[in-house]
Amino acid sequence: MNFDYLLRRLTGRLRKVLIRISYDVQFGDRVYVSAGAHIRTFDGGRVVIGAGCDIHAGSLIEARGGVVTIGPRSIVNRQATIVAGERIEIGPDALIAEGVTIRDRHHARHTKPYNLAGMVGAPVTIGVNVWIGAKASILAGVRLPDDIVVGAGAVVTKSPPQTGILLGVPARLHRSSNGEGSAACVDAG
Repeated sequence: MNFDYLLRRLTGRLRKVLIRISYDVQFGDRVYVSAGAHIRTFDGGRVVIGAGCDIHAGSLIEARGGVVTIGPRSIVNRQATIVAGERIEIGPDALIAEGVTIRDRHHARHTKPYNLAGMVGAPVTIGVNVWIGAKASILAGVRLPDDIVVGAGAVVTKSPPQTGILLGVPARLHRSSNGEGSAACVDAG
């Protein structure tokens, strides 16, 4: 083993220890947290990261009074943002690409000014073996089934009725993941 490799492993372990001490974060075995990744909890929030996960530089995982759970062997790529005020559950083997946003809360829209309206939301659940493309957004209350693909830049506002490929703004189910179905779009909610 070379010195650089040992130094990277040591600093990675130290980074996880500092995060554990500073915040309520639990790590499974063999979790890699890149330099520049931010994992934080506030107001009694909690983060649980399963074994074998990779959390890349620039990503932000925050539990603001809520709980974020990331299943084993999942990858959170650069600049991804995951913020829970209630609950966000990400299943095993999820691939979360660069710039993805997952939030379970938003400002209430029926009170003005918006900045004083307070927050409303609902839990987000992401199934097993889900691939979320670059810069996609998953909003409050969405439940993504196992094996679904969310295309780059899609905004998922409603839970799709079945697995497949979600594309567009707002996201619509374009076809089942086994390739069956017509080219016509199906409304996701």
